[in-house]
Amino acid sequence: MCRENDFRQPVGKGERADRRDGPLVQCHDRGRKWVHIGNPDVRHVGQLLLATYPLFWFGIGKKYPFLLLGAGGLSIGAWFWGAVSLAWVGALFVPRTWQALVKTPRGENIFNAWILLGLVCTAGFDLLQWLRFRDLGYPIPIGLLIADVALGLIVWAKRRDPNLIALACLVAVMHKVGSVLTFPLVAERSDMLPTILQALERWMTGGKAYAPPTGGIGQMHYLPLTWMSYSPAYFLNMDPRWIGVFYLSLLGLLAERWLKETKDSLGAKLVVLWFLNPYLAFRHELYLDFFWLSIAATTIAAMMERPGWTALFSGLTLVTMPWAWIVAPFWWLLASRSAPWHRLASVAAISVFVASIVLTPFLLHERSLFLDAFLLPFRLIQRGDYAGELSFGVAALFYQLGWSRILQPLQIIMLMTFGVVGLTMRRRGAALLGLMVAAFFLFVILNPFIENYFYLASLMMAALALRPLSAQHEEAQSIPSDLGGHEY
Repeated sequence: MCRENDFRQPVGKGERADRRDGPLVQCHDRGRKWVHIGNPDVRHVGQLLLATYPLFWFGIGKKYPFLLLGAGGLSIGAWFWGAVSLAWVGALFVPRTWQALVKTPRGENIFNAWILLGLVCTAGFDLLQWLRFRDLGYPIPIGLLIADVALGLIVWAKRRDPNLIALACLVAVMHKVGSVLTFPLVAERSDMLPTILQALERWMTGGKAYAPPTGGIGQMHYLPLTWMSYSPAYFLNMDPRWIGVFYLSLLGLLAERWLKETKDSLGAKLVVLWFLNPYLAFRHELYLDFFWLSIAATTIAAMMERPGWTALFSGLTLVTMPWAWIVAPFWWLLASRSAPWHRLASVAAISVFVASIVLTPFLLHERSLFLDAFLLPFRLIQRGDYAGELSFGVAALFYQLGWSRILQPLQIIMLMTFGVVGLTMRRRGAALLGLMVAAFFLFVILNPFIENYFYLASLMMAALALRPLSAQHEEAQSIPSDLGGHEY
């Protein structure tokens, strides 16, 4: 039996195996011939994520709990997360040293363990945020805690249900609804959404969206579609978090439909863990739901080799968050992988044109304000003190060692290297997926400023990218159940 069986499909008699999407492994099972279609790199990322998923949501307390250790606590935290992150990067490139940990049945046990841990921590984080922010008007979340327990018991009972993705999405949406109903939106905890609302009000009344803020909130430095995606909240005079609930629901529907034929696959399990992520539940006031949705839609369009839709979606995503600039070239390569080179150029050109249409009004009418606001995070990075969270990533350690100035050059070198490699394997779709996902994670790990929620976009992309690409038109096929489709 073939050991690498994540992306296998039957090859009929007289058919030719297509080598576009990675190395082929011929093997036999019960008299049938199977062909391995896919790049092991993307599997390695997914397998490593399954083995280490809680690392991406443990660092929820800025400098806590290391601050409790006294004067040297922050130094301990920087070394801890730096060492863990560097070990994770090393493991990504040496998969043979740890892959046995996630093989069936260990992989199934790990998946169940992370579900249980996530459900318990969701309730714990709800209690924690009440304790931390009760002075801001947060009430005791009794109803939310009861819902956490009830929903947790349902998820645990249904953890082997084929519709677990839909259930996990429903739980995430219901928890966000409960959080919106329970906890007030206060700028003292996070001023992201209040800043967006102020920018929307100015823009809708003919003012300048990027003008200096008033009312003690921070400067609005987001790209246009981030805050424009909350326009319905302005028109309906509603809490903007309800708009986030809507986008999160759409994301769940899209992910479930995309992975419905591979519900027992590694990608499906990572999607379940994404929606049951206690950090996602904890940060009910985040502003990135539309960005996650656009990341998912663009990745799926590129995997399906739909150049028109990829160009449109990637263009819109480029003016939503700068993180999209990292993966946009890989989207363009994926969408044109079986077409001539001029198709790649046209996809990129249309994408940039779409982004330009959105940016032009702001560059014409409030250029200096827009550029000053957009460059604000980069100026903060240059101050020399690490202001981010003590969480997964190497920034805190590099700042402590005095190496912070090499982080951005390392990011650029990594992206250029991955980009050149991507051009050389343009027609190998699964190989491009592996490069894209790895580049996204490595860029965030090397970022000079880290917030835990930075990883939510790359975690979703990795899960969706693990749906297999077929040899013909790269359409995903289900993994035969008798061949252990749930093996990792």
